[in-house]
Amino acid sequence: MAVDRKASRGYISVMSNVWLFALFLAFSGLIYLQFIRGRRKNLDLIKRCSATMENVFRPADRTYTWIGGVAGFKAKYEFQDGVKLFATFVLLPRQSLLYFPFSKLIFRADRLYLTLELPHTNRLKRFPSKAWGEEETGLKFLKKLEVDPSGRRLKALIWYDADSIENVFIWLKDRISKAV
Repeated sequence: MAVDRKASRGYISVMSNVWLFALFLAFSGLIYLQFIRGRRKNLDLIKRCSATMENVFRPADRTYTWIGGVAGFKAKYEFQDGVKLFATFVLLPRQSLLYFPFSKLIFRADRLYLTLELPHTNRLKRFPSKAWGEEETGLKFLKKLEVDPSGRRLKALIWYDADSIENVFIWLKDRISKAV
């Protein structure tokens, strides 16, 4: 019995293409599910961060600007006494299955940048102008805190953790109110 080699190769080629297509569909479905799950998680973190900042700082006026959908936001809080607080919240790309592992390796965590601007009449007199880190403050997620030489601007970088961020905000608010 003679076997037609061309016919058998064609059958194997078609079957491997079917498996390849099925694998492609499964991977596409996995990417879609990760997008939905990651987007939902990032939106939840955005809501929690903004609500916590508003509850702790109690601004008179606030303005939010989205950064790229679910990548984060920029916020501007204005207070009665002319003090302004600028916040930039940058999230890891949890919605991207392919980019998320690299971003987690490089950036490690979500980042919250805070900049406090005082009106020209106020200064942070009793606030040290050196850069503070985790060792000086005892706050695990506060990575950098510094006051510029003029004493009118304070900058902070925080690795965001939804469970402990309120403690960092309360600590900052207390320190600032004592320093003004």
